[in-house]
Amino acid sequence: MNDVTALSRPTRTPALIGALSLAAGCYGAAPPRPPAIPLPDLTRGGEIAVASEETTRIENVRKKDVTCPQGHTTDSPDCVVTHRVEAEPVTRVHTTATYAGERLSYAQLKVMTDPERDAKLARLDRLRTRCGDARVPRNIGLGLMLGSLGALVFAGWKPAAIASVSAFGAGSVSFGVGYFAMGGRQCNQAVDLYRELDLSADTDLFEVEGAYYAEEMKKLADQFNAGRVRAEAATAAEE
Repeated sequence: MNDVTALSRPTRTPALIGALSLAAGCYGAAPPRPPAIPLPDLTRGGEIAVASEETTRIENVRKKDVTCPQGHTTDSPDCVVTHRVEAEPVTRVHTTATYAGERLSYAQLKVMTDPERDAKLARLDRLRTRCGDARVPRNIGLGLMLGSLGALVFAGWKPAAIASVSAFGAGSVSFGVGYFAMGGRQCNQAVDLYRELDLSADTDLFEVEGAYYAEEMKKLADQFNAGRVRAEAATAAEE
């Protein structure tokens, strides 16, 4: 039995383990806590007011024409696609929000109208802690796998390559343990939740464009105002 045949069997299993670990357990460092959004002080009877304004003006709009031979659909490679610019009226919706007469940014509106934000931040902290626990096995696993791959390239199909294959297997196991047992899965969850909670890019956004945002902001404001009315009524009943 030659060296290639002898090494093919031990190589296959660790390589498969490593591929599965990387495919299922790709995880990185824990995200930071999202920056705090400064909010106005709540006042008795204060409400969020949302105002939308439609404006219509003539704009240059890109158009696409598709000409096809008879019997061909528009996705056929035999069709000819031409582009042109046409001036036509375009209506846009611009929406702003205020609280008790004070202008609100889109980020402030989203934070004020999310009753579960504190619970989400607490969950993010737990996920960040669990993700941090996986850092050591992840780094060890990556170091062993990358180092063994480099050594394998230089060692070629020699007895020294067996040690590289073994190191790769050990690294993939360490990486997988970090993902499945030490909190690595929570890293991806933490990143997704961080992206939802991080509104720092919208702190200076005081006017939002689009019918979708107009409807969303109005709905959030109505829910917030109704909740404040109920809370103030309950407080008044206890006094």
